[in-house]
Amino acid sequence: MKRFWLRLVFFVLPVAIPFLIVTGSLAYIGESMPLAEVVRLQDGTMPVLFRPAYGNRDQDFKLMATNTYQPEILVIGSSRVLQFRGAFANLDPDALYNAAAPAWELEEVSRLLFNMTHTPEVIIIGIDYPWFNADYPGDPIVEPPTNWWSRFFVVNRTHLQEVIEGETDFDYRTLLARVEPGGSGGIALGMRAINDGHGFRNDGSEQYGDFLVAGHLWQPNLRGHHQGLFGRGEEMYTEGAQVDMEAVAQLEAILEFARDNDITLVGMLPPFMPSLWDDLYTSERHTYIPEAEIAINDLFAEYEMPLFNFSDVSALGFTDEDFFDGWHHSERVSLQMYINMASEVPALGQYSDLAPLQTIVDTAPDTFRVFPFVVSGE
Repeated sequence: MKRFWLRLVFFVLPVAIPFLIVTGSLAYIGESMPLAEVVRLQDGTMPVLFRPAYGNRDQDFKLMATNTYQPEILVIGSSRVLQFRGAFANLDPDALYNAAAPAWELEEVSRLLFNMTHTPEVIIIGIDYPWFNADYPGDPIVEPPTNWWSRFFVVNRTHLQEVIEGETDFDYRTLLARVEPGGSGGIALGMRAINDGHGFRNDGSEQYGDFLVAGHLWQPNLRGHHQGLFGRGEEMYTEGAQVDMEAVAQLEAILEFARDNDITLVGMLPPFMPSLWDDLYTSERHTYIPEAEIAINDLFAEYEMPLFNFSDVSALGFTDEDFFDGWHHSERVSLQMYINMASEVPALGQYSDLAPLQTIVDTAPDTFRVFPFVVSGE
């Protein structure tokens, strides 16, 4: 019997050792690192950028971070609000956490809010018009397995398949060094963060490494691309004449949740590139937008919650040059919107000294990089 087990060990070792090496390495660089460890590291004093390449872990990650940090101000929505930074609450940067994530719609927003284990004082919710377009196909998010061992298996299989097929060149020295390439002086977790400088910062906001670090994308090209999407009525510019009443009901459920938990819910309609917004709002192919605007306004008025419509930010002095593409605005635009909201909502304004924030907006040399990679609490 002893000989049998020895033979089994010698038979398994050639497979087990490489598996353990790959598994350990992928966990170390952040691809399959337990999310609790990522949240713990981001709660420290070192800048930590997080973005894996394999699978979407955003829902679990943002919920866990929210429940761990228990922020007093929670920002939530799609990628259009991911430029809101903890440093905006400059009197207490720990108070603000950005729980938004790319491609999120009301379903993902609701799931996070209704599963929180604490009650923020203020929630800023970014509201996207396409959510209310009955004809909008959406972009369903496929969450990978969250079980620890299942996650290891999926990541290992995907990575080894890419290696075997030669689809991607991996610089393992760079990956194992885990240096954040955006100049924060901190570490990066996940291949997207390590290779491209793209990912979630400690405060939950997103560093757009594809534009600002790796240079895979260029703002003028993306702005032109969005003009084309609008002209063809595709993706977020899908044509529509009817408001989706199910989405209206979902938004009302969020307002009810805020009212019942004594939360100040600050509604915000994020901006579009000014030259695009003019055409979009008056388009005969997108008549759902003014109808959705009325429905959203009526709901916030009924629940006596503040609502800010920033769809057109040309009135605030911003231009197309302040946008990554047709509907993702810069950090400087985000800061100005925050200042405007905080100046009118006392529950929000108590966390910020607005005068120096306004000076930053007025003097920032780069609209996309207003703040350095700030660790909350520093």
